[in-house]
Formats: sequence, C-alpha cells, structure tokens
Amino acid sequence: MMKENISRTEVEILRLFPGAQTTVSHIAEVLEMDISWASRCVSNLVELGFLEREKKGREVFINVVDAPLGTALNNLLMEEPAMNLHALIGGTSLRILPLLLEPGFSAQDIVRRSNLTLKTVYARLKRWRGMGVAVKSGDAYVLNPRAPLVIEFAREYIRSRNLIHQREHNPDAAIVWQDRDDYIISTREVFSDGGFRTAGPPRLAEEGYDIAFRNYYYYHSPIRYEISEAEALVQTLKFDINNPRPLKYIQEAIKNRKVTKNELRKYAKKYGVEKRIEEALQWS
Repeated sequence: MMKENISRTEVEILRLFPGAQTTVSHIAEVLEMDISWASRCVSNLVELGFLEREKKGREVFINVVDAPLGTALNNLLMEEPAMNLHALIGGTSLRILPLLLEPGFSAQDIVRRSNLTLKTVYARLKRWRGMGVAVKSGDAYVLNPRAPLVIEFAREYIRSRNLIHQREHNPDAAIVWQDRDDYIISTREVFSDGGFRTAGPPRLAEEGYDIAFRNYYYYHSPIRYEISEAEALVQTLKFDINNPRPLKYIQEAIKNRKVTKNELRKYAKKYGVEKRIEEALQWS
C-alpha cells in the first residue's frame, strides 16, 4: 500500500525534472544528500507513480514516468516553475488534491475520504485558496478552473493511484468507471475483498433479478458504500448498453415503487447515461 506522503526532499527531486534523465548518485550529489536517502526517496516516488527506473548496461537511470501522469507532471513543472510545489503536493496533500476535482467535496467529506483531521484539511484548503489553486462553491471545495495544469495533474494522479490500488488487489481486473477515488472494476471471476462491493448486474442478481452476465463488477470507495437497487440498475444500463432488459427492469422497478425517477436521474448523471435513462422514464 502506498504511503502517499511526499517529503520536502522528494519534492526537490521532482524539481530536477522535467524531461531530464538522471541517476540516484547524481541526485545525491546535486542535492548534497546521502545516496542511501536519495535512493529511498526515489523509491517512494516510483511507488507513487511519478518516476520509473530504466536499466542501461550497468547504470540505472531515473525518468519521469512515461504515462499520462508523467506528462501532467512535466507540464506542471515547465509551465508553472514559480509554483510552490511543496505546498501543492507535499506532506499528505495528495490525499486531498484529487478530491477537489469537479464537483468537489465539503471539508467534512474530505476528512472522511482522506482519513486526515479536520484541522489538517482546513489548513491545506486555506493554503490552496491563497495560492489561487482552490475555490469554494457552496459547501464544496473545488480546484480553480483557472488552474488547468493543476486540474490535469490531479486527474491523472488519481487515475494512476486507482490503477495501482486495483492491481494490488486484483491484477486481472480492469477499471471500467471511476470518479475521483471511487472506481468500478470488471472481472471474469468472483472476487472477495472487504474494500469492494458488488455492483451492476451481479448486484441486481442479489436483489432477485433474473439477469444473465458474463462479467462481475465491484465498486471500490475509501468510505463504506452500499450499492442501492436504483444505482445497480443504472450501472447495468451503462455496462450492458445494448441489452434491452435493463430498460425493462427500470420501468418495472418504477411501476412497483422500488425506485424513484429522481434516484435514477441522480445516478444517471453520476454514470453519464442521462439520455438512456430518459428513454426509459418516458415509457414509465
């Protein structure tokens, strides 16, 4: 499990990039630090998905990872060289920053999802608002639309983090949907893990629906989250878009007052299937 905590030294190591290829010994020399400490810092940045090692002969070189997260990091370092990078990503900031992607969360929700204290969360939010990185919208804190490179970085970081987490728990699965630190995986086999909840067609089967499926779907969230019947119906519609049966089940569930139209519309927005839900609702 990633410790998801970046030291000031590790931030300085990232500052040696973008685009450059270096070695641990060079990092230690430039930053005037012990080579064993430089190696540990690099290892943490590799584990977090920012850097990667490449062996050439007897030499091991360090690069920014060749992935969307690496591109986003390079863009941030090149286009915003004056930004206080430690204030943005240092310490436990990476537990909070992606949660501010649209539509954001309240401070209390951030505490629940990040497992940090309210004092720590408020301190970060205050600092970021002062930097112009974050703004408050109603009760929610969100990343400032005028900071597109920060938004790109936060988005690619959380996608990378979700992928690392998924591979740790089920390397044969695939992420089929994600929203910040929540995501759904698809797998051909039954999967049992306390951090994942049955979703989509298998969840409907648990509710007694007569539905066939080839893949199993599981929902991960850092908070305890149960998939309701309404949400499972919308998930099934999304993951089996050409199957007419979910539409029929939605209409029957409304008729039998097992779900409401408002519930379905809420989840349709979450999963991006508003048009399909409206097609079902117009006949209900």
